[in-house]
Amino acid sequence: MRNLVFSLPLVLIPAMALADGFHTRDLGSGGSPQECMDRARQAIQTYAQQNGTPNATVNEGSWSVHGFDFLPGNVDVQIACPYRDNFTSIVLLTAHSSGERDDRVAVVDGIAALWDSIGQGGFVPGGK
Repeated sequence: MRNLVFSLPLVLIPAMALADGFHTRDLGSGGSPQECMDRARQAIQTYAQQNGTPNATVNEGSWSVHGFDFLPGNVDVQIACPYRDNFTSIVLLTAHSSGERDDRVAVVDGIAALWDSIGQGGFVPGGK
């Protein structure tokens, strides 16, 4: 019985860690680094405006755009535009939250749809 009591916390620790989660999607290629960054920024900002998160924090790095506290579920996102020879051959959208998986998936699906609708031309139907 004593061994069971002491081993129970060891079993619960991995279960507690599962509360945080990530969801990642490959968005395809992104063109030049500047085209990718512009498209990423526009997709993230438009998602925030269209989904009730107008005060979301959006920051940029040298090859990625980050958004924080998106609804539903206070999800943080990043679109990474790594490039080689001035071309972004793969673009990754990653969402992280401590909430429900469905919230992360909903945010990723929404931003990915905007990414697709923007395309290389930079136009968002219904966007601002």
